Amino acid sequence: MKFLFLLFLAAPAFSQEVSNDVALYNSAQALQEATYHTELQHNYISGKGKVKEKAAATVKELNLKAFEYYNKLVKEYPDSDYYADALYQKGMIEFWYKSKSEAKESFTKILSLLNNDSYKNQALVKLATIAIEEKNYSQAIDYLDESKKHHKFYTCGNEIERDKLVLERLYIQANNGLKK
Repeated sequence: MKFLFLLFLAAPAFSQEVSNDVALYNSAQALQEATYHTELQHNYISGKGKVKEKAAATVKELNLKAFEYYNKLVKEYPDSDYYADALYQKGMIEFWYKSKSEAKESFTKILSLLNNDSYKNQALVKLATIAIEEKNYSQAIDYLDESKKHHKFYTCGNEIERDKLVLERLYIQANNGLKK
């Protein structure tokens, strides 16, 4: 029931023409926020059979609709205050639901932005992940090394510890790949 309420809040994002950067960004964020609903997340992560499949399809649908808004914002409002986040979110959705090559393009564009160290850090880590999947281990290490030069903004200690573990895991994978 709570999930239906969240979809009701996000409904304008499905039904109206969204036409400015703030509206595009807020609509995309509302759709993605709906994917974090406790029941939906539980079913997506821990569900079984049809329940899990339906939750996965709903999460994908919400994210792909959010992608449309992020993509429009990136194309039509390159000077928007929301541009860097929209480009990063677009890249993440491409990473998970579309193609890694599209995601690489989005993450690489982030690297050319001024004064966006937090997004550069995150984009470099994702580029390293893609490089490892492509078995380009030395490029992955270069991305990881570069990511350390860009400070990421953290809101809690859990994020810091999670990111340390992610970097450690990626370095291990890349170094192991070089040894093969």
